[in-house]
Amino acid sequence: MELTRLISSAYGLTSRERHVAELVLRGHSTKEAAAELGIAAYTFQDHLKAIFAKTGTGTRAQLQWALSSRFYLPPTAERLTPGPYGFYLDSDQVSRVLQRPGR
Repeated sequence: MELTRLISSAYGLTSRERHVAELVLRGHSTKEAAAELGIAAYTFQDHLKAIFAKTGTGTRAQLQWALSSRFYLPPTAERLTPGPYGFYLDSDQVSRVLQRPGR
């Protein structure tokens, strides 16, 4: 799964945090993801905590739901077609979602 640069920048994620989020959303464990990134598990957890703070989430499941409910479900209800990774990559669509209450 790819987190687009638009979504990452909307939440203010760094490129490392984006990579961490992608691994989490793919279902990697802390140990697996840390090994792939070549960092300690504690460092990975620190990046994950920063992602949670920036996205207003507190768990991996909440992170996945936050991205899904904001960038997948609303456009689906509008009968739009997602990009190849399941997210809506249109910058206008992302802008409309970010302007909705609750952001």
